[in-house]
Amino acid sequence: MDHVFDDVKPFPGQDSGQQLDSGRDARLDNQPPLEERLLMQFVEELDREGLTARIAELTESAGRVPAIDNRDTAGKVGDLIRQASAAKKRVEEIREIHNRPLLNAQRGLKAKMDGLLAGMDTAIKAVRNRLDAFIAEEDRKAREAQRAAEEAARKAAQAAAESDAPAPIITPAEVEKPIVRGDMGATIGTRTVWKHEREVPIAKLPKAILENQKVVEAIDQVIAALIRGGTREIKGVRIWSETASAVR
Repeated sequence: MDHVFDDVKPFPGQDSGQQLDSGRDARLDNQPPLEERLLMQFVEELDREGLTARIAELTESAGRVPAIDNRDTAGKVGDLIRQASAAKKRVEEIREIHNRPLLNAQRGLKAKMDGLLAGMDTAIKAVRNRLDAFIAEEDRKAREAQRAAEEAARKAAQAAAESDAPAPIITPAEVEKPIVRGDMGATIGTRTVWKHEREVPIAKLPKAILENQKVVEAIDQVIAALIRGGTREIKGVRIWSETASAVR
C-alpha cells in the first residue's frame, strides 16, 4: 500500500492483520468489542423501523385500557393485542438475524473444540482408569499394612498386660498413604468417589427426592407436553379446560 507521507507509519497491522498486545486485530482496535457492536446494531435497527417507539406506545395504550364491558372495547383490545404480537414478532426476528452469526460461531467453536479434544479425552480416560486401579491397589496395601500394625500393637499390649512387667505404652505404627509425585509437579493421592445405582422404581424413592423442585418441574413439563399432544387422562393428574381469548 502506498502512503501519503513517507515519515508517517501505517496504522498498526493494517496490511498484515497484526495482533496487538491485547490480542485484538489492529485493524479493528478502534471498534467496540463484538458483543457491544452487535447490541448497538440491534438497537439501531429497532429504532430505524420505529419499533422502540412503537413498543412504548403500545405499552402506554395497554395501561389506558378501560373496563372491558362491551364488544366495541373488546374488539379494540383485540386489535391492541394483535399489534403488540406483531411488534414482538418483528423484534424477535431482528434479534434472530443478529444472534444467528453468534450461534453459528458458538456451534462451530464447540464442534472444533470437541473434535480437537475427543481423541485426547478418550486416551486420557483409559490411562486414568489404569491409574485409578493402581492407586486403589496401593491404598488397599496401605490399609492392610495399617491393620497389621494395629493388630501387632494390640497383641504386644495384651502380652505386656499378661506379664509382671510394667505395661508399656504401645501405639500402632502409622502406615504412609500412597502418594506418587511426577517429575513435572503432579501429585497423585487418593480420594473417595461415591456412586449410586437405583434399586427400586422411581415411585418408591424417598419423598425428599420425588418432591425436589427440579424433579417436580421436569414432571410438570412432561405432563404439559402430553396434554398439548392431545392426552386428556393421566392417572393422578387433574386435567381441565378454560376458555381464553384467541386473538388473530
